[in-house]
Amino acid sequence: MKLLSFFNNSAQVFVIGADDFIKPDNENLSDFISVLSEDERERFNRYKNEKAQFTFLTARVYLRKLLHEMIIDSQNEGLLLLRHPSGYYVTTSPQVEALGDINTIATPLSEARNDGKLNLIIETTPSGKPYLKDYPSLFFNLSHTDNLILIAIADSPVGVDVEKNERNADKEAIIKHFFSEREQQSFFSQPEKLRQQAFVKGWTRKEAILKATGEGLSAMKKYEVSFEIETKLPIINNCTNNSFKIKDFIPLEGYVGCLAVLNN
Repeated sequence: MKLLSFFNNSAQVFVIGADDFIKPDNENLSDFISVLSEDERERFNRYKNEKAQFTFLTARVYLRKLLHEMIIDSQNEGLLLLRHPSGYYVTTSPQVEALGDINTIATPLSEARNDGKLNLIIETTPSGKPYLKDYPSLFFNLSHTDNLILIAIADSPVGVDVEKNERNADKEAIIKHFFSEREQQSFFSQPEKLRQQAFVKGWTRKEAILKATGEGLSAMKKYEVSFEIETKLPIINNCTNNSFKIKDFIPLEGYVGCLAVLNN
């Protein structure tokens, strides 16, 4: 597991790889499952694919452990985005800090449960955006693909997305169906040999923005994104460009991530 820090430490992304996933034979499995809300346990049990099931469980357990630490810090000393037993990490530029095993973040599972003393009740908006019922000023978002989970936590609404570089998809059909004319022009203006990379960049930008706003797919064409691989203007309709802080990043070799934070 590692930590990426962005925007002067006002947003952080925790990167959890497959080696850190909870495994089906874990001796503490029942304790991990107990952390889930009733709705989350139902979702966990509905999964037919074991890999997807334990990716879901891992993301929810780690999220609650991290939120627990941050809430304790905010109550004691003001919001600091991460407390580690060895001290505080305060990073001021996008860089990686190794965190080690998640168990080194000392959180009793009983306190991180949905019905624990901190009441970490995670609910969702009608469009599916998760939020903390009793801590509305602490914002978070999740994304996962294949063997990677990202957990973003920030001081304002945040969205994060991750995709594999070699995502298998009918790029041209998706672009023509879901994206605006201006976005299509941006995509098809890219050299053909770079279109796979451009597609993943644009898709993660779009997903991160929509997850930050919580508007869902109904707003697909409201926020037009650039498909340029390197750009200082990831949103190309100027009326909304200043509403976000957006950062492309590489969470792990072979993957592309994007973080979007609404400006206060």
